[in-house]
Amino acid sequence: LIIFKHCFPGADIKPNIGKPDITSEVKTLENYKEQYRALRSLFDSYPGTKFMVWTLVPLHRLDTSPECAGRAWEFVKWVKSEWLTEDKKAHPNIYIFDFFSIVAELNANPSEGVRYCLKYEYEGSHTDSDSHPNTAANKKAAPLFAKAIEDAFSK
Repeated sequence: LIIFKHCFPGADIKPNIGKPDITSEVKTLENYKEQYRALRSLFDSYPGTKFMVWTLVPLHRLDTSPECAGRAWEFVKWVKSEWLTEDKKAHPNIYIFDFFSIVAELNANPSEGVRYCLKYEYEGSHTDSDSHPNTAANKKAAPLFAKAIEDAFSK
């Protein structure tokens, strides 16, 4: 099982410009989708190998904007709901671990924090913009990640 994820800067998604470019280093939804489609094809060419994609990691509310955070969520939703179905083919060796939904604030009106950013209670600091989640977040996500790996091996 090969598992991969973006580093924190991966969630710093810029607005689309209307010209998707698979080779571009510019982080836009349109570029990411082209790159993920290519990855899907590559993974399909290794049917005996299992691949797990770890969704984007939400950024700390002090390290992003609401617009950028919304684009990160939009990409995560696409990966979870469309990426493996849009081509109408089966991809039995590809799995998704949705880390974003575990540690991101998904509530439309949170009492603390910002929607689509790292949950306030999972911030390492409320005054520093470091996006690394705290121990509580890791304790929440770790058993779910272990279960996702177990499930991938049992299929």
